[in-house]
Order: sequence, then C-alpha cells, then structure tokens
Amino acid sequence: MPKLKWVKFKKSQEIKGIIKNVTISKVPSGKYFALILCEVSESQKINKSLNNIGIDLGIKDFVITSDGEIIKNPKYYHKYEKKLIKFQKQLDRKQKCSKNRNKQRIKVAKIHEKNNKY
Repeated sequence: MPKLKWVKFKKSQEIKGIIKNVTISKVPSGKYFALILCEVSESQKINKSLNNIGIDLGIKDFVITSDGEIIKNPKYYHKYEKKLIKFQKQLDRKQKCSKNRNKQRIKVAKIHEKNNKY
C-alpha cells in the first residue's frame, strides 16, 4: 500500500503465504483495521484425539463442557455500564453537527469497542 507509508500498525500474526486480498475498514471510534487474506500452500494436519468433549454455550455460564468444567461469562458490559450511561447522556445534550458532539460520539464508540471483546 504505497500511499499509506505513514500508517503505524501492530500485527497479531506473521503473514504466511501469498497475499490475495486486503480489506481496510474504519470503526466509529476512528481506528482502522486491515484484514489480510493469504493463500498458504502447505496443508497443516490436525492431530486427532481419542477423547470427545461436548461444549454447551450459555448466557449465565459462558461455556460448560461435558467434563464438568465451567467457564464463567465475562461481563464486560457491566464493567463499563455506568460510564456508558454517563457518556450517552452527555452526547444527547450536545448540539447536533458540533465538534463537541463529534468528540463525545468518539468517546461513546470507544466504550462500545471495549464491550465487544468476544
């Protein structure tokens, strides 16, 4: 991407194979994300295990396995609930099409991003 030399980025994985497609998207908080589609020539074999485990997804408990292991539901929404209520009230009071409203909109969008950690 020759026009975007100034963009700093963090990569989560090494790029393996031939890059086929790159999709750049912008979230409401102003951050950009690049999704890279690669074609890998090597086929990776998955080791089969003899033990089968059933997984039940729920609301109260996030995961319950057939072994009896219970993983609690991470309630990110409750962590930021009061802050979100406060910021949304402030956003509602701002005059439409103002710079202060746009700044407040970005603050609300950042809190929503923190809630979506699944």
